Amino acid sequence: MESTNRALTMKLAWQEAYRLRSCPGDDMLLAEQLTAEITRHLQLCPACSDIRSSAPQSREAWRKLSDKLYDGFVSHRATDVKPEEGQVWALRDDLSHWGSDGNYYQPPHVLLLRTDGNALTVAQTYHDSVLAGDGDIVLTESTYGFAESWNIYTIHREMLAHCRGAVKSDEVRAVQHEAGQPRAELDEDSILYWFRNTEVQVGAEIAVPAVAQVLVELERRSKNEVDLQNIFGTLENLYRKLVNFTRPELSASLLELLVGIRDPQAVMPIIAATSTPLQVNVVIKQSDGSLTLKTVGAILTENNWEDGDYYVAGKLKEAQNEELLLVASLYSGRTIVCEHQRRVDKGSPYFHIIFRSVPKEVCTLKHLRFILVKP
Repeated sequence: MESTNRALTMKLAWQEAYRLRSCPGDDMLLAEQLTAEITRHLQLCPACSDIRSSAPQSREAWRKLSDKLYDGFVSHRATDVKPEEGQVWALRDDLSHWGSDGNYYQPPHVLLLRTDGNALTVAQTYHDSVLAGDGDIVLTESTYGFAESWNIYTIHREMLAHCRGAVKSDEVRAVQHEAGQPRAELDEDSILYWFRNTEVQVGAEIAVPAVAQVLVELERRSKNEVDLQNIFGTLENLYRKLVNFTRPELSASLLELLVGIRDPQAVMPIIAATSTPLQVNVVIKQSDGSLTLKTVGAILTENNWEDGDYYVAGKLKEAQNEELLLVASLYSGRTIVCEHQRRVDKGSPYFHIIFRSVPKEVCTLKHLRFILVKP
């Protein structure tokens, strides 16, 4: 009986989550004049179709349920509160929009994990802990629900609307820790699988378009970014193309995204424990627009700073059969300190990078991002 009740509770929670995340508000749904977007959505969503055709009493019940979801939230104007790690924020209502899939995406609430100027790293939250699972951190304040460590991305500060309060520092640390942990695959027929896919899609729909603004303000319109965009297209379009790859949190540059993607079907290279481990992505755009990805193991042979210049060199475990372009950036936080590009000859396993006139304190591997692409 307990398992049956649990299954029913989760099913009802998922139905509520789907409506909250993917459906328009009652002001649009119940309007006298149907727009083209509403008409399409009604064809795709049985729940909204039922509400639209229901009796007035039933419509009023749906309105009360919708109002209850946000009942009791304490908010402050964004201008009154400085964004800081550990705060829970509601995003601006005007970020809501129709997606190309016929769903209406509404901005979620987020937990701030890191602030760097206007670039904010956040974990998406959901209010109903019934849908929490592996990798979710249930927050002490029950109205905050839980933080999704598997759904972390970057937003712009201007996306913030209202601060709802703050969580405990150990809860922030727990989310940050869980973000790097491996996860068991979910059953594709399970409620959690569909809930998490919807949550990730919400984050992508709301956050990815704002990354372009972050790029400009963080001076990401660099030579590397321009050249990569000429090859692969915009960050937003590329992110959507990578559905078959394991993608990192929503990155603030094409380079960060291409460094972090992995092919879930590929075997990761094994690197000897005696060497400094490196995994280098070789990303090639095919003539039909598709991407091929190979993650190649490498060993580091040089990692030195001297007289203001930072020199990194290494050897790929597998030489590549075509000429490639090495694209590298050195970061301090979210800011690019220096960039480098260099050709890697066909059949050569060797690569090296030189950053000129850079401060010693940023010259570590954790601040380095580089990939190999076909120019």
